[in-house]
Amino acid sequence: MNKTANFQLTQWEKTDRIMMEDFNRDNAAIDAALKSNADNVAAETAAREAADTALGKKAGLQLIETAVFSGKGKSSVAQLSINWQDWAIVLLQYKRPTNTGKFSLSFTEHNTTLYYGYEDQISVIFYPLYNENQVVKGHLCTGEALSFGGTPLFQNLTAMSLYADTDGTNIEGGSVTFYGIR
Repeated sequence: MNKTANFQLTQWEKTDRIMMEDFNRDNAAIDAALKSNADNVAAETAAREAADTALGKKAGLQLIETAVFSGKGKSSVAQLSINWQDWAIVLLQYKRPTNTGKFSLSFTEHNTTLYYGYEDQISVIFYPLYNENQVVKGHLCTGEALSFGGTPLFQNLTAMSLYADTDGTNIEGGSVTFYGIR
């Protein structure tokens, strides 16, 4: 009686006596090999799915949060909960309410005015690069680099203020939406 090269399964010749024990041993070897292969495929599939999930959390533009300015009047503050260290790039989009004149959009951190003017919508790109302890850097979508008095850190950007520069103006309904790229 001969054996196969890889799994040592029985290969009978015409003169060999066929025994049930040989069949049972061969079936057990085949079953163990198939089970091992199935376990390896399942482990590889799980590892790939976990890697795909992790990559999905890092790829593409993701909504971080939307802060809405509430209250009637000329000014309002909206609290933020951005974890700047989680993001390489953050995009801010401001949409003002329809009935405002000239306005100022700022972080509440001292000397951090982002925009002062009449535009209905503005966008700003920030570059925290996973480091909330660095000086705030970014660009207005006009291409201008942000310029602040002092050196504010990302970690201190915890709220935004909106101020309308015209009496009788109502800022209610203005919003700031943040998107991020990991």
